[in-house]
Amino acid sequence: SGVTVSLSDPAAPTLTAPGRQAAAPFHGGAMVQYGISTDGNGVEAAGYTLQWSTTAAFTTVAGSQNFPANGDQANFWLLHSLSDGTAYYFRALATAGASTSPFSNVVGPVTIDAPSGGNTVSGAITFAATTSNPMYVALYDPTSGSVYAQYIASAVSPQPYSIQAPNGKYKQ
Repeated sequence: SGVTVSLSDPAAPTLTAPGRQAAAPFHGGAMVQYGISTDGNGVEAAGYTLQWSTTAAFTTVAGSQNFPANGDQANFWLLHSLSDGTAYYFRALATAGASTSPFSNVVGPVTIDAPSGGNTVSGAITFAATTSNPMYVALYDPTSGSVYAQYIASAVSPQPYSIQAPNGKYKQ
């Protein structure tokens, strides 16, 4: 008792631009990776906005999508409904409350398309729960960072898939 206490909201954090980046195309989409954005205390941003454009200067933004922070030091974002044969550029920014980071470096151009030649990897994924949610099935080449994937808009069990990929060693 007898002590005066004053509380105030902290100042909005100053966020760094999302760091290391890469993008790997697949048929109808891309996997885009960015490093995390932090404030001066090392606290990660609350979320990220990924934008894509057909021009490196982003004179027109073709699309954007928001993603929550995941806290594991890297962000892998999967996009679908991109046009095969089109070259895209990607950039990201971080948000925390009213604070927004600068944009990251631009990645690209990345031409969206399925690979030709190589092997077809196919099978079916079985799961117990009933769902009609979307599903990605992907092969990841850790050597090149390439992704070969199929987007399934409404998955059912057993869900067949078929992915074209060049010769190599992959993680599924």
